[in-house]
Amino acid sequence: MEQVLDSNKSQVADDLSDGNEASLRLDYSIDRGNRFFIQFNWARSRDNYSSANGLRGFTNPSILTTPNFQVSFIHTLTTGLLNEFRAGYALNGNAVAVPLPRVPSIEPDDDVLGFGTGEGVPQSYRENIYNYSDFVSITHGKHNLKAGGEIRRNIENTDVNAGRPGYEFFNSLFFAIDAPYLEDVGVDPGFASGTPAQLATSVRHWRNWDIGAFLKDDWKVSRWLTLNLGLRYDLYTQNEELNNLATTFIKGPGQNFVDDCRNRSGTDQSGEYTLPRRSQSRPRG
Repeated sequence: MEQVLDSNKSQVADDLSDGNEASLRLDYSIDRGNRFFIQFNWARSRDNYSSANGLRGFTNPSILTTPNFQVSFIHTLTTGLLNEFRAGYALNGNAVAVPLPRVPSIEPDDDVLGFGTGEGVPQSYRENIYNYSDFVSITHGKHNLKAGGEIRRNIENTDVNAGRPGYEFFNSLFFAIDAPYLEDVGVDPGFASGTPAQLATSVRHWRNWDIGAFLKDDWKVSRWLTLNLGLRYDLYTQNEELNNLATTFIKGPGQNFVDDCRNRSGTDQSGEYTLPRRSQSRPRG
């Protein structure tokens, strides 16, 4: 396999991390009609050279942490009736640090003199997923019925420092004469607050729900024929920003682009970005 060595990194690309993993599972039967299990998994990886300019001291080390936990309890009421409850939690946590935060990103296209750190870091990303479900299974004659529901809650908190600019140059000579052809940076245009445009970070707290329910019947019509029938409904709610910081622009009756940037109420330029609710109903057979 060919290995590609990045000119700015000190190790082989895509092989810069080290990590640790651990797992634990417990299965226990209380009696003939009740049993449960608990499982916990934990993983953490580190990349000390997540930046393309790590060789020049701009390492931007990152840490990714992904633990998850789940528990299940099964209760047998009769020989043909069973109930199972499940609950789970998963974390997707990523953090990127910047040891030299005052130096912007300088990226000549000839890849000779790149250094610094651009917009988007340091950053912290933390997604918490909570899941709850309950199922009932009934066996009666030639029918094996199963019905249940599931609720999932997503809580995401992000802090992305978009206020540090990044500059791109055709080559090192254009860098020497201070002539970039592109600048990337996060800017608060000040439409909502009425203040002058300024460099700004991006802090968001996203929330949403996923809800589902289903009914399934495995009907053994004969020795040679079994019908699998079912119906499922899923609702995926829109993402909502906890502090109403998400913004959308809707064209208004103004005379120029700035005047046209208005929210749904038409009173100012800040507004929560919303998507229509999505739901799905699927027959199965």
